[in-house]
Amino acid sequence: MDQHHTFAQRPPGNGSSGSAEARVTSPEPGDAGRGYVPGRVLGVRRRGRLWWLAGIGVLAIAGIWAAQRYMARDNAPAVSAGTRGQAAAPVVVANVQKKDMPVEFRSIGTIQTESAVAVRSRVDSVVDKVLVADGAAVRAGDVMVELDQRPIRAQIDQVKAVIGRDQAQVEQARHALARAQQLVLKDATSRVSVEDAQTNVDVAMANQRADEANLTALQLQLSFHTITAPISGRVGVVNVRPGTSVHSADQTSVIATINQIDPIYVAISVPQSMLVEVQKAQAGGSGRVEILDPGTQQWLSGPIAMLDNAVDTTTGLLTIRARVPNPNGAVWPGQVAQARVVFREEAGAVVVPSDAIGTSQSGTFVFVVDKDGIAHVKPVAVSRSTGEGTVVTSGVAPGDTVVIDGQLRLLDGSRVTITKSAANKGAAL
Repeated sequence: MDQHHTFAQRPPGNGSSGSAEARVTSPEPGDAGRGYVPGRVLGVRRRGRLWWLAGIGVLAIAGIWAAQRYMARDNAPAVSAGTRGQAAAPVVVANVQKKDMPVEFRSIGTIQTESAVAVRSRVDSVVDKVLVADGAAVRAGDVMVELDQRPIRAQIDQVKAVIGRDQAQVEQARHALARAQQLVLKDATSRVSVEDAQTNVDVAMANQRADEANLTALQLQLSFHTITAPISGRVGVVNVRPGTSVHSADQTSVIATINQIDPIYVAISVPQSMLVEVQKAQAGGSGRVEILDPGTQQWLSGPIAMLDNAVDTTTGLLTIRARVPNPNGAVWPGQVAQARVVFREEAGAVVVPSDAIGTSQSGTFVFVVDKDGIAHVKPVAVSRSTGEGTVVTSGVAPGDTVVIDGQLRLLDGSRVTITKSAANKGAAL
């Protein structure tokens, strides 16, 4: 059987330069009986391969489209899920408020006594009685310790006797002066005798005044034998007991130390950049320092009493002191507690509960719940945060309902169920 050879020309197509390509094809056995046409067999086979490649492409496109739809469904807002029957997220909400808010600086404050007095003996003696207990509260003038008064009282009695003698001598000198004056009138004596008599009177009176001054000094010394509290406050450890010898020259011997408790100083350090703000607040009378009572969680407040006369060069901080009333002894010298400096009050500030503020790469935001129970993400501009809430300058308005608990379950557009309000939860601003 003769072998047929044909030359097929490749038609121009994608990626083809249009030039003819010669290809040799051979007929298969039996093709002659089936009306074998050399060019037609080659075209059918080529079209079959093209349809096969097209089918693979369609399947790939369909797979990509299905994957995108699946991902889009997972990232869809919760409100869309809710419309498909998924449960709404439970949240706790609160309302945005408009009220006056303090412009303040918060830090750690130190409680300092306004006056601390170390009580010492001003005379040399022996302790007779101790009338105050360790740690007792005293008022100015209360008797704390009595010293042995017997020696000083004996000296006082002695000086009193000397003064009595002086008074008698003065009287005698005056009588002598009167007689001399009468004798001079009768020319019975010289005027020198009158002058001598006058001198004796003056000397006797001077001796009397000296002894009276000595008596005053001894009486003062006697008062020092009764040691009283110089200020009102709280006594520390009493270092003497009956029989203890005390000496005025011993400056290391302290009977007790009294710390003034009411009023009390609160010291807080602020950055040096706030110096002008503090000065304005102090001059305007609006500046105050507040400290949190650890027991009652109430703020104790007092006006700014002083600014330190220098900035600490090692820290760059300026110390402020305020005199705070402390009638119940709620705070103690040396105690450390939360404190704040209030410079002024800002009227009509928009306040959001601090728990509602969230942070993302785009900035701060809140979830605002509309009347249909849908949560929307609202970017907000935060001015400052205080213990009473966060002041914002844009993003929300007074009366808006914001989520303060349950944000982790929300996306923009999530449907929510309000389970509690801030008033029920006790998280009011």
